[in-house]
Amino acid sequence: MLGIIATACLYPLQKYIITDHQVKKELLKLEHLEVSSTYAVNEPVETFLLASRLAEISGLSLGQDDSTLLAVQDEEGILFTLDRSNGKVIDELHFGGDEDYEGVEFVGDKTYILTSKGDLRIINRDGETKAKKIKTELKRDDDVEGLGHLSEKNMLLLACKSNRAGRKKNRNVYGFSLSEQVLDTTPYLSLDPDIIAQKLNREKKTPYFSPSAIAVHPTSGEIFVLSSVARSIIVFDKQGNLIAAANLDRGVHLQPEGLALDRDGTMYIANEARGGVAKIYVIGAG
Repeated sequence: MLGIIATACLYPLQKYIITDHQVKKELLKLEHLEVSSTYAVNEPVETFLLASRLAEISGLSLGQDDSTLLAVQDEEGILFTLDRSNGKVIDELHFGGDEDYEGVEFVGDKTYILTSKGDLRIINRDGETKAKKIKTELKRDDDVEGLGHLSEKNMLLLACKSNRAGRKKNRNVYGFSLSEQVLDTTPYLSLDPDIIAQKLNREKKTPYFSPSAIAVHPTSGEIFVLSSVARSIIVFDKQGNLIAAANLDRGVHLQPEGLALDRDGTMYIANEARGGVAKIYVIGAG
C-alpha cells in the first residue's frame, strides 16, 4: 500500500487520489485470496488513472489481444479499448444509445455488453457500429450487473445485484448458452448471505453480497464474484463450491465495479471515480 500512495503522490491530481474515505495506512486490512493463485487484493502492484469519460466505469474485460482491455460505463453506449499497460483509451466505438450498461465480455470474435435489465448487445469483430440486441428472461428488478465467460461450458454468466423474488435474500448468477442463445432460468450459482458472511469472518450478513462484477479464471475455471456494496470478493470452484473470500479495503477500493483476469492470473479491478478519478488496480497473482 505504501507503494501505491507513493506512486499516487507523483501525479498532479493527487488531491483526487487521496480522499476523505482513505484510512490511515496502519489500519489497512491486508486480505489475501488463497485459491489457485494468491491475491493480495488491497495491495495493487500498479494503479491506472482513467480518463474522465470513464468516471462511471461499470464493466471490464480482456480485449481481443494480449495488449488491451475493454470497458463500458453505465450511461453511454460506448465501448472503450484500453491499453493494458497503462489504462489509456486507444479506441472508442459508439454502439448504442444512452442506457445502463453494466458488463462487457469479449468472446471469440464478438463483444457482449450487458444492461442492468438483463439485455445483451453483441458487436462483431469486423467493427460494425450497431449492436445486435438479445433480450433475456431477466428484468430490471433483477438489477443485472456482472458479465463473465465460462469457456468450459460455452456460456456467459450474468450476476444479479437484486432478487426480484420478494423476501429472498440470495443473489443469483445465471448462465446464458452461447450456442443456443438462451438463458437458463435455473440459477447457476445462488449466493447465500449467511454462508458468505461466515466466510468473510463477519458477524453480520448485511449488507448482503450483491454482485457488481464476475470473472472466470482462464486456466483454473474458478469463478470470482465482486460486490461493491459488500466491499468484498468471493471465489467458487468449478463445482460451484465457495472456496475463498476476502474483504476489500475502503481506503483502496472506493467503488469497485469491474473485474477481469488475464491468462497469467493477473487481476484487474476497476473503481468508479466517486468525485475523483476512476482507477484500474492491477493485482498480481502470487
